[in-house]
Order: sequence, then structure tokens, then C-alpha cells
Amino acid sequence: MPIAPLVRKGPLSKSLEGLRIAICQIRVFPGRPDRNLETILKELARAAATGCELAVFPEMAVPGYLIGDLWEEESFVRDVLAANDEIRAATRDGIAAVWGSLLADPGKKNEDGRIRKYNAGLVAQGGLLVDNGATSAAVKTLLPRYRIFDDARHYTSTRQIVEESGTAGRAPALDLWTLLRPFPIRREQGKSRRPVRMGLVLCEDMWHQDYPFDPSSILVANGAQFLVNISASPWTWQKNRKRHEVVQQIVTSCRVPFLYVNATGVQNNGKNLIVFDGCSTVYNSEGELVAAVDSHSDTPRDLVLTKKLPPLPLPPQNDSAELFEALKTALSEFLGTLPEERRKALVGVSGGIDSAVVVALLVHLLGPGKVTAVSMPSRFNGPTTLGITNELAANLGVELVTVPIQEMVDQLARATEISPSDFAYENVQARARMQILATLAQKTGALFTCNGNKVELAFGYSTLYGDQSGAVAPIGDLVKREVRQLALYLNEHVFSREVIPRLAIEMKPSAELSREQCVEEGKGDPFDYGTATSRGYHDEMVRAFTEFRRGPEWFLSEWASGSLEDTLMLPKGTLARLFPSPSDFISDLEDKWARFVGSVFKRVQAPPIPIVSRRSFGYDLREAMLSPHLTERYRDLKRALLARHRAVRRIAVYGGSFNPPSRHHQEIAGRLAGTFDLVIVVPCWLREDKASVSEVLPDHRRRMAEIAFSGLAKVRIDLIDMENREFTPTWKLDERMKARFPDAEIWHVIGGDLVVGGKAGRSEIQAGWQEGAKIWERLNFAVLTREGSGMTLEDLPPKSHLIDGSGLIGSGTLVRSRIASGADVASLLDPAVLAYIQKHGLYGCHPSAEGSARA
Repeated sequence: MPIAPLVRKGPLSKSLEGLRIAICQIRVFPGRPDRNLETILKELARAAATGCELAVFPEMAVPGYLIGDLWEEESFVRDVLAANDEIRAATRDGIAAVWGSLLADPGKKNEDGRIRKYNAGLVAQGGLLVDNGATSAAVKTLLPRYRIFDDARHYTSTRQIVEESGTAGRAPALDLWTLLRPFPIRREQGKSRRPVRMGLVLCEDMWHQDYPFDPSSILVANGAQFLVNISASPWTWQKNRKRHEVVQQIVTSCRVPFLYVNATGVQNNGKNLIVFDGCSTVYNSEGELVAAVDSHSDTPRDLVLTKKLPPLPLPPQNDSAELFEALKTALSEFLGTLPEERRKALVGVSGGIDSAVVVALLVHLLGPGKVTAVSMPSRFNGPTTLGITNELAANLGVELVTVPIQEMVDQLARATEISPSDFAYENVQARARMQILATLAQKTGALFTCNGNKVELAFGYSTLYGDQSGAVAPIGDLVKREVRQLALYLNEHVFSREVIPRLAIEMKPSAELSREQCVEEGKGDPFDYGTATSRGYHDEMVRAFTEFRRGPEWFLSEWASGSLEDTLMLPKGTLARLFPSPSDFISDLEDKWARFVGSVFKRVQAPPIPIVSRRSFGYDLREAMLSPHLTERYRDLKRALLARHRAVRRIAVYGGSFNPPSRHHQEIAGRLAGTFDLVIVVPCWLREDKASVSEVLPDHRRRMAEIAFSGLAKVRIDLIDMENREFTPTWKLDERMKARFPDAEIWHVIGGDLVVGGKAGRSEIQAGWQEGAKIWERLNFAVLTREGSGMTLEDLPPKSHLIDGSGLIGSGTLVRSRIASGADVASLLDPAVLAYIQKHGLYGCHPSAEGSARA
């Protein structure tokens, strides 16, 4: 039945005047009814001794709220029910008590086949439970089934009681109006001796906007003179602002005072640390805040209810302060579950902002003597980050242990036949560091942390059994902008000095696991992170994916309409800077979506994460391991956008040893230039699988390539291998080219012999190249067709373009053998290249001997 808003307005009811209430915002220990009972009895006795007539405790104050499936253990349930009896008995001297706990009805079953259980609010006075004329307890009406909540898994609601009161084919005998009645509380003091009628609602019952029922309005319509909400309501960033709005809406409609009592402390679901901040409040009948208990405080607050209570301003909001307090609470109570001798931590420090924030947080909580910073440099760590590491440890006064990993990494790489140019080499480094931290943790009895942030967890930018390992991930629910904001707060308000070096906060983050991530050259992670004062695109993308459940279709639609930048509150020009064309934007979006969906298997193995956002990884966001899906509307939008955009520039990447570069190499480059907008020739560095490359010095091959290709139209030479002095595999070369030419299609030139057997998955690329199976599916290939290669059209990779190779004569092997034998090679080599070979006596050439390498 819909309820019309109640608009009556008047002074405080006479029966409420002078009512002295103890607001018992207590710390609740999950799964410990013995400890919680001790606290409740102590506070109840204190409240009675100070003349309080009513003491109010939070929801599930006896058993704790988040205790997993411990509810299924009947012996635990018995302990909770026995505690309820002790609290009831403790009210025999006259004080009334309201507390949240579990009720059970052994005569009935839940829908899971176990004993019927209720999340209930109990009211006792004079040693007896108070009856409201319908029930002897307030059973929660609205059971949340979202985020970390799954109340319906264990509890039966008032709504279900109503449904069950009906029989087959007949309407229910009960309704919510019958069951939701106020509880009478006797007054032993004050002007009025009449009972006051208290409407009791539990947590979610006040967040009724998305439900078909409003328990608060029903209670007031049934005569409630004031409302009490007992809650186990977790803190998330800026949630209290929303709670004030919700309570004020209720009071504006109902026109009765409203008391909100919340728990403090930390509870968990096995994968998340959930902070309860308290922030209990009292509102007068006008919806004005008249009393507030400090957040995270478990000190009770006594209040005399009177119409003269002056209104208070809403508590000021300081996002960084709230974030710090929540993380401080989560980590301190997490550490508090450990034996005293194990409350110490190891933090792998890299010189980056993430590890700096984690070590600073732990130093604040534990003291510098119980925190050890561990630096584990490899050959890729530069002086900048090493300097920051030393400065950070000195500023915080912690011991800095340095354990170089290069020797360990080299041994592992040799044992597993991994080359420094392989992507897996980066993972070897991350796993080596984890092994060091785990070993030191076992040796010292300390725990070690996972320092990953939310963006890294979202996109799988972490190594399983490497940097994703640890006992807890303190900043796993913070995007990079929030990490930087927290760093500034730690410096300015917690330590009151710069303990985290400013350079660590401002510099481009980098994993420093390869030369491509060199901090000294301004290189780093492949994300657009936010700064301390502005939002970053990939930060906000992760928030949209997780907290607001926005997918690629929404992103592309917003981008096409020109509103994405404003919606994500990005600095003007961000998207134009990152994505010059629709194809660039789409490519990044599809890549990040695939990474997000494909990294679930890593996240389910990640350490526990404190929840601070609207949706955190862990059991807050329930994920399945799926393949990425792009909706039909997304595909339509993509086709329309690309069709309107100008033709994309196409670039051919022509890599090889060019040992030496011959006329047939020049001819291939020319034919490619006739098809593509640009041809990039990439002479390779030394290769273990190709001994002939080492026959001459790399500098000679570099110079000959410059001579052979420099004059060709639409052809450029890229000496990236030569400059870095290492061979670049095709998958990594593709990444570099895409980063260099973000508005172009990159096509890799290969010979037809490399795709033979591709239909059956047995081509040389698929079976022999690094990341062969992946690049076969993802990269664009310009396939050079030549007679005798054995290639068929069925063998071609999914993204292929054929280049006619007919009539081409020559090969590096042929040229080298003919030079060594003194045969004529003038028809095979450019004259300038031949002259260079003769000048330097390459490939066994003896220019002084008549007829040797003759023109």
C-alpha cells in the first residue's frame, strides 16, 4: 500500500522531553559474541549509572555482521542467543536497551534448509523483552543483496513473514502495517510518565528509495514518536554525504526526531577489509542535525532530547582526511588480529609513489622500528628511483635493506631459457622480488605487502606470484590520483613534513623492468594516470568500469557525442592529446576492456583489499572469468565512426638482418612503398638463433642499411635495435611502433615461408616466435609471396595483406657465399654497398686480389 508523505509539524512530543539517551557507538568484533557482550554490558551499566533511560547499540552488535557462513554453525548461534538473554537480564533495573543481534526460530527453516534466523533489533526493559503488540523484536524488512551484502543468504525478512502468512490461493493474513509497530519505552524520569513510542528500523530499512516499501513512514503512521535506526553501515568515500540526504528526506516526510547509531571497527568477507566509521547522528523533527558522534570513535555519547537543542552544521567533508582515517582503521585492526610479536611489516620499495605511500602508512601505524623497507634493484633501476628510495627510508627512519636481484634473475632466466628481450623477463624480476620478500618475512616473522593500486589490478598490470603477492593490498582500491592525494596528506597532516619525496609524487610512474620503462628518459607505465590535482583518463576508466558499471558501449557513445571528457571530469584537451583519431580511441578502449575482463584470474588470487570506493575488487565486485564482449550497438557505433573518419595511414615495418642489404631487399622496400604510406626498415641486433648475423660487426650492418635504403622514396630506417643493443621481438616492436604512430595501422612484413602450416597452428610464427600464438591473432602481416614457399591462402594469419614477391632474386646467404668464393656480386648489390664491403673486407672479401668481389 503506498504511503502518502506525512506533513504534520509541531514541537517535540511532551513524552519525549528530557529523554536521556546513551548513543553506544561501539567497536564490534566480528565472530566474537563474548567480546561484544562484555562491551555491551559495560556500556549498559555505565549508561544506567549516569541516569540514561535508553541505551542504543548498533545492528548485529552481538555476533558481528560480516562473518561469512559462520551463521550455519549452530553452536555459534547458541552463543549469540545466550548473549541476548544476558543483555535482556541486565535491564532489570529499569534502563531500556536497544541492540542488534541474531534471533533464531528452531521450529522453522530458512530457504537454505537450515534453522530460521532473523537479523533483528531487540528492545528490553525491566529484564524483559518489550513487545510492540505484534512481535517481540523488530525484524529487518529490507535485506540488501548488492555489493558485499547478501543478507538473504542467511536471514528471513519481515516481507517474507508477510508472504508466508498466506496459504495457497489466499491473500496473506499479515501485512507490513500489522508488523511494523513502535515499541513502548517506559519513562521513569521527566514530566511525563507515559511510555514513549519508538519506531525501530535496521540499517537498510532507511535506504528504502529503491524498494517498494518505506518502513519508517509505516512506523510513524502507526504512532511512532521518534525513529531509531541501528546500523552496521560500512564507510566508503563520501557516503556520509548521501546518508545525511536520506535521513533528512525521511524526517522531512515523517516530522519526528531521528536517531542513527552505527558500529565502528573493521569486519571482512575474506577478500575485503570493510571499515565501519560510526558517525552516529541525531536529527530533530525539522530534519536538522542536533548531535553527532565523531567518526571511528567508540566512546559513548549521552544526549538529553529536548526541543531546545540547537542545530549543528553538517560535519565538514575532507576527502583525503576521511580516506586516511579509513585506511588507518582498516590496517590497524588488520594488524591487530596478529600476535603482538608479528605486528611488523616488510615493504618492497621501488622509488615509486605506491610503495612510498604504503611504507609511510605502516610507519605511522607501527612505528619506524617495526617497518623494514626492502630495495631490490635490477640493472633497469636508475639513479632517480634509487635516490628516492634512500631518501624515503631516511625521512621515515626505517631500516633499508638492499638485496640486488640481477644475479638471481639471470640464473632464473638461464634456467628457463628466457632472453632479456622476452616479455617474460620482466615477470622473472617481479617474481624474484616476491621470493626475497617472502623469505625475509618468514625469517623475521613479519608480513609483506602488495603495493598495487586499483588501475594495475584492473588491467592486470602486475605479476601473479610476483608483485601481486602479499598479506594485504593497502591501496588496492585507490586509483593513482587518490594515491598521490594521500601522499600529500601524509606529508602535510600526518607527518607535518615531507617524508615522501615530492619527486616520487610528481614523476611518471614506471615498473622499471626494461629499457622501455627507463625513468631517466621519462618513460613509464602505459596509462594516463591522474595527478594530485587533476583526473587521468585511465584512472577514471577504471572507476567507470568498476564503480559505475560502464562498459565499452557507454564509453564510445559518450565519446562520439563529445561529452566523455566532461562526464569523466578530465582536464580539457585530455582525449585529443591521447587519441588523435577515432581509431586510436577505439584501439585503446578495446585493449583496456580486454585487459580488464581478462585479468579476473589474477584478481581472485590477490590479497585482501580495504574498501574505500563505491566498488572494490574482491567480494565487493563479483566477477566471473569470461571472454570480452562488445555489444551490437558498440559495433554499430564503431563502424559509423570509422567510416566518417579519413583513411588511416598504413605503415609497413620491414625488419631483418640485412646481412648484407642487397638489391632484392631494396626491391621489396620499393614494392612495399607502392602499397603502404610509409616503410620502416629495422635492422636487427645480434640473434642467438641466427649465427650469421654475428659474422660482421653490427655497426657495419647498420651503415650498409643506411647506404642501401636512405635514398628510397617513402622508406625510413629505424635503428632502435642498434641503439638499444638488443634484438626486439615482433610483438614488442609492434607495441613500439603503435606508440610512435598512434594514428596508423602497423603492418609487419614477413616471408610466405613463415606462415606455412598456419591453418593447423604449426607455422613458424605460431610455434616458434615469442608470443607467437597471440601475435598471429592480433598483428597485421604483409606477407611476401614467392614461388616455392609452400604457402596456401588457408595458411594466412587472420589479418593479412599479400605482397607480390615474384621475380625477386637473391638472399643474404647467397650474397655472402658468393663474396667469400670471389664470385661476381655486382648484379646482387647496390654499388655503394659493394664498395663499403670491399673497403672493410667483409664476408671474406679481399679487394686487392684480382677478381675478388669484382664489379
